[in-house]
Parts: sequence; structure tokens; C-alpha cells
Amino acid sequence: VLGDQVTPTDKVTYKGTPVVGKSAESTTIMLNKPIGFITSRKRDETEAPTVMELLPKELQHLKPVGRLDKESAGLLLLTDDGDLLYKSTHPKFEVEKEYLVEFEERLSPVVLKQWKKGMKLTDGIARADSMEHKIGTTYKVVLHQGKTRQIRRMAGKTGNAVTKLTRV
Repeated sequence: VLGDQVTPTDKVTYKGTPVVGKSAESTTIMLNKPIGFITSRKRDETEAPTVMELLPKELQHLKPVGRLDKESAGLLLLTDDGDLLYKSTHPKFEVEKEYLVEFEERLSPVVLKQWKKGMKLTDGIARADSMEHKIGTTYKVVLHQGKTRQIRRMAGKTGNAVTKLTRV
């Protein structure tokens, strides 16, 4: 009956089939994704290996929190916690992600300003929340947006290319 309370010891069935409740415990792991793997549960048309192949069988039920493209490495969370997944990936929560990005060339002050101001990509305006020069052609880039291949496309838009991208 609608509104009935169910305790952990109750047995609930639907059309004769037992309904199993979600465990109060969830699992979340951090994975250092290597270059060459796709953030997917199944291989795509390129037959690239997936991050799931890096996990032991008992963790292959976890879902990736966000994505990293095949050419990128670094931090990837995997979880079975739906609330964490939602709050980490939905744009309204504006979760920041930090990357170490190595470019072909050092960025000029004008280009840095462009990254922070924002630039038009095919799927809307993309911007970096902050950028900090580290050493040589490497920068720390922080953004909360999660557009597909956003950093690489922004670099291309400013006439540069990414040679290495790692989410930290």
C-alpha cells in the first residue's frame, strides 16, 4: 500500500519476485586512468580498452563519475553511489575539476585572458575558472564545465595544441 514503511527485516515481493533494497553502504574508488583507455563500460567501435578492464571483477559494477578522453590520464572516480554520481556530474552543482595541461607553446597573456573570459565552441561558451602557469608550457587549469574534450578544443581555438593532459 502506498506510504507503507518497510523495515530492513521485511520481505517485499512484486508479482511474486523478491525486491531487494539498496544497501546503505556504497563503494567509491579513485582510479589513475592511463592514456589509451576510454571511460566507458563497453568497448566502442575503435575497440579501445575500457577503464572497466583495469578493475577486478568485483568492482566492475561501478560507474565512472564523468569522463576522460582516450588521450588523457589522471583521476577518475568510479562509484555505485547514485547521489554522489549525480552531484558530481550535474552542471548545476558546478563541481570544479583540476588539470595539469602541457601545451605545445607557452600561452601569451592575451590567450590566458581569452581562456578566463570564455570562448564560443560549437556547444556553447567554454571558459576556465582559473589558470596558473607552473613551468615551461605546463599550466594548472581549473574548470567546472564538462564539455566534451573542452580543454583540447579551447586550445585549438587559440591556435595551440595540448601535448599532455592529466586530471589531478
